[in-house]
Amino acid sequence: MAMKYIIGIDVGTTGTKTMLFRETGSPVSHAYRAYSTKNCRVGESEQDANDWWRAIVETVREVTSDSDVAKNIAAISLSTQGGTVVPVDSDGEPLRPAIVWNDTRFIEERELFISEVGAPEILYEKTGWALGNNLPLLAIRYIKDKEPEIFSKTAAFLTVPSYVSMKMTGRAVVDISNAGIEQLTDVRRGEYDEALLNFAGVEKSRLAPIFPSGTAVGKLTRVAASELGISEDALFVTGAHDQYAVALG
Repeated sequence: MAMKYIIGIDVGTTGTKTMLFRETGSPVSHAYRAYSTKNCRVGESEQDANDWWRAIVETVREVTSDSDVAKNIAAISLSTQGGTVVPVDSDGEPLRPAIVWNDTRFIEERELFISEVGAPEILYEKTGWALGNNLPLLAIRYIKDKEPEIFSKTAAFLTVPSYVSMKMTGRAVVDISNAGIEQLTDVRRGEYDEALLNFAGVEKSRLAPIFPSGTAVGKLTRVAASELGISEDALFVTGAHDQYAVALG
């Protein structure tokens, strides 16, 4: 029986690192591609979501350049930057640059949260993340109020793991550790929180379903397998927010 392989992909803030492992857990090879962050004004931090996918494709192809390896990939999983949000249309195409987790422009939205929802501690108790001037809860409210044309065209507000899941399987899902930093989820229940959704002005149907880390989402689509240069039989499995993955490691 042929050796099977596993791919781990870290889609970080400054670049993507991909590692190939034998099914026994021993590393085989790795590759890295950097991408840029645009800071047009003070406090702003944005990326092109297409850059994440290009980096994934290039690094996966590099570590699976051996044809025997490429056809024997058993599974793929992720660790990712958390709290970076990108609105996409019904075809999964980004409608604007992704707003990165370290974007701190949402001072007004922070004050609106306090006046409309309550003390900052409410958010921490539900999500495990403190109220700042950033992250998807405030970013989505910003888009709703300040970029209404983009908001009305948005079929889904995705983050890095759900965007990559969509590209690989056609199904956008997010792991619970990344759902927490989105600040739209009560992590104690593992479900989106109605009060937080109401503040952001977004319906649950426009967000990715939440699953535990280690959940098998599905096999690659024909298009994704072709772009990545590996077999459609490879299984995509939910991963974790990069800092949680570091803690586990």
